[in-house]
Amino acid sequence: MGCSAPDGNGLTSTGKTLVSIAIIGALIAAGRIKRVLIVAPLSILGVWEDEFKRFADFPYQLVVLNGTIQKKIQQLRFLTGEGVHVVVVNYESVWRMEKELANWHPDLIIADEGYKIKTHNTAVSKAMHRLSLLARYRLLLTVMLMVK
Repeated sequence: MGCSAPDGNGLTSTGKTLVSIAIIGALIAAGRIKRVLIVAPLSILGVWEDEFKRFADFPYQLVVLNGTIQKKIQQLRFLTGEGVHVVVVNYESVWRMEKELANWHPDLIIADEGYKIKTHNTAVSKAMHRLSLLARYRLLLTVMLMVK
C-alpha cells in the first residue's frame, strides 16, 4: 500500500499522520488489524496522540510509552479497552524492548521519519526489520524535499 500527501512546497506538514490514521481506520473497518505499533522520534511522539484525538473516527486505546524501559513494558502489558490498541514509542526504545514488542504482536507497524532506520547495521534498524517481519502490514513515513 503506498500513498503520497504533498503540500506543494515541501516545507510544511505533509499530512503523513492524518493519512496514516485514515489507513488505520480503513484496516479496522475491513477487520484486518487490532494492534498498531507506531515508532517515531522522541520529539514527535505527542503529535500522534494529538492527531488521534483530533482525527480518529473509530474506537481506539492509545498509549505513548514513556519513562524507564521497565515502566514502558508495564504500560504495554496493561493496555486494555475497546477498539484498536495503539502503542507509540521512540526509536531508541524499540531495540531495548524488542522482545516485549514482538510478544505484543502488532498487526501494523508504522515507522515515522523512516530515515531513522536507513543505516542497516544499527541496533534500531535491525530491531525494526525483525519486528516488521512479524507484522501483517508495514508503513514507512518519510519526506523527500523536491527542489526545482
